[in-house]
Amino acid sequence: MCRGQSKVIKELNKPHTLKQHWEALSHTARIAIIACSIGGLILLITCLTYYCITQGIKGRKEKALADAEYEKEQQEFNFYRMQMMKGGFSKSSQPV
Repeated sequence: MCRGQSKVIKELNKPHTLKQHWEALSHTARIAIIACSIGGLILLITCLTYYCITQGIKGRKEKALADAEYEKEQQEFNFYRMQMMKGGFSKSSQPV
């Protein structure tokens, strides 16, 4: 008989579940995995916050442009309406 363990016994004694794999890691490896996971989460949150802030800034600029266009159209419409009320259907004060 041979002394030692066979390959089958070694395979049976290996960790098979996630908990067993986790417990088989050294304390330093566990700390490194946890720290990297927390770092990745912080990076993800930071990138998401940056994206939301930049989109908000772009949205405010776009809204300001749309509001300015709307005001311009309202002024033109009011001018046109006042002309129509005065009976100036075919007149225009602005050169074409």
